Amino acid sequence: MRHWITILVPLVFAGCGSSGGFQQEFVDACTSSSNLDRSICQCMAEKAEADLGDDERAFVLAVLQDDEARAAELRGRLGMEGAVKAGMFMTNVASCAVGGVEP
Repeated sequence: MRHWITILVPLVFAGCGSSGGFQQEFVDACTSSSNLDRSICQCMAEKAEADLGDDERAFVLAVLQDDEARAAELRGRLGMEGAVKAGMFMTNVASCAVGGVEP
């Protein structure tokens, strides 16, 4: 988990629809791009839905999906504040991996 966060956070800072659809995409991307359990990825998706705006969620998802073109497009729309918020989200969402903390 720590290795995955260590890789993802710098990517987020470097560039500094419906809930079921987003959550499913997020969980699929999370499980395929990491060694995280599906329940941890689901917790992360729920936190993203609650804590991030549309473009911030889309940016985090693009990074998880390794969609560099989409991430670059969204990075431009997010600006520094949005990029920092998305980066901090990925840092803080590690609570999902600690004892099943509620989102």
